[in-house]
Amino acid sequence: MSSRRTLLSNTPRGRPGSAAPSWPQQQHQERETQLPAYEPPSCPLDAQARRALSELSTNAAETRKYGEQLARSLKLLGESVAEVNDRHADRRGRLQARRERERGQGSGQDGENHADRTEADRALEAAVDDLSRRVPTLTKRSEEAVRDVIDWGVELQDGRQALADAAAQTTEESKRAEEVAQSNEARRQQAAARREALDDGDGPDEDDEDEDEPVEVAGPRRLLRQNRDRLAADYQAKTMHQRYGLNNDYIQFKRLWHDAVHGQDGKPLPDASRWFGGGDGEEDADEDEDEDLIVAGEKKDLKCPLSLVMMTEPYTSARCNHTFEKTAIMEFLSNKPGRRVQCPQTGCSQEVSVKDFTLDQYMLRKIKRAQEDEDQDNDDDDDDDAMNRTDISMRPTSQRNVKRERRRDEEIENDDEEDEDMDDEV
Repeated sequence: MSSRRTLLSNTPRGRPGSAAPSWPQQQHQERETQLPAYEPPSCPLDAQARRALSELSTNAAETRKYGEQLARSLKLLGESVAEVNDRHADRRGRLQARRERERGQGSGQDGENHADRTEADRALEAAVDDLSRRVPTLTKRSEEAVRDVIDWGVELQDGRQALADAAAQTTEESKRAEEVAQSNEARRQQAAARREALDDGDGPDEDDEDEDEPVEVAGPRRLLRQNRDRLAADYQAKTMHQRYGLNNDYIQFKRLWHDAVHGQDGKPLPDASRWFGGGDGEEDADEDEDEDLIVAGEKKDLKCPLSLVMMTEPYTSARCNHTFEKTAIMEFLSNKPGRRVQCPQTGCSQEVSVKDFTLDQYMLRKIKRAQEDEDQDNDDDDDDDAMNRTDISMRPTSQRNVKRERRRDEEIENDDEEDEDMDDEV
């Protein structure tokens, strides 16, 4: 029964603003709900029906929107996890910097400023403690959501594959039915020839009658269900590592997550085989232990292999994991439209196409961090030059970074305002 019929049949009478259905309409609805039980077809599909089924199996327009929404969900989940963990790491870093500054200044400040500073410290510590409790929970829920979205994407792909297989199976079923029909017809002609050869002409004996071979027809509905069940069982039989550890979308999410937590300290990402404990579907509860295995090729050159300049829009291939500047790789692939070509990375033999490349959020983070470090180094050089030009008697006794301390002072002054709406940000 369709949802529309259900809504119509469950609509209460006398509801304001809605008219009760007339007697003929009620009778029509009741007749529609009394559907007979499904019966499988007794003969194979004809050529027109097989052609329609084949066209349906190759038409992805009906599911394209759903696939796009799944891809967008994965992108937003990755960005969200990176953002909340970035905020957590940023607050921890600010708290640590403030404590180090307090230790450096000692007790040389007057009591009023020290009390204000202590109150600000307590507010920042409370915010960090709150984030320390909430961010792991949000991250875990996001990771579970990513796995759900990946499962739905696999279900979508398996549904397409099951329909394509069913279309091919119905074609084979029709061929077999035609062969059986031809065999039965030949058998009947042979029996008729034997009857004509009899001298009495009274007809063949009962034992001389050969029964026709039956035509077995499963039908597209049963074939589709069997194919879907088979593919679903195959997917469920895989380990967590096979389902997610080898999935490019999950790898991208994991890299974003890890980079937000350990990007500053440079801690390497464990190998995918260590992401799930024992490969039995249970996630490894302690990622900090036994991380002697790291992802191969984690350290990538931030320059595009084609343009040889720092990338600003890194696009990575899902087939070989090589990254290029978007404009460079698209220009390279535009010269070979409509087919796969060998990856332009030196030493790579994989064939790639435009649809294999997507924006790499993880590489984009690394590029932005490298640019920030370069800007910081330039600031340090400017401070050193300015200090060298200053008279020796005017130099501060501690060779501190003036611009860096000025920025830190501004950040600390803004901590109180940011901590007030911390809950809304997270």
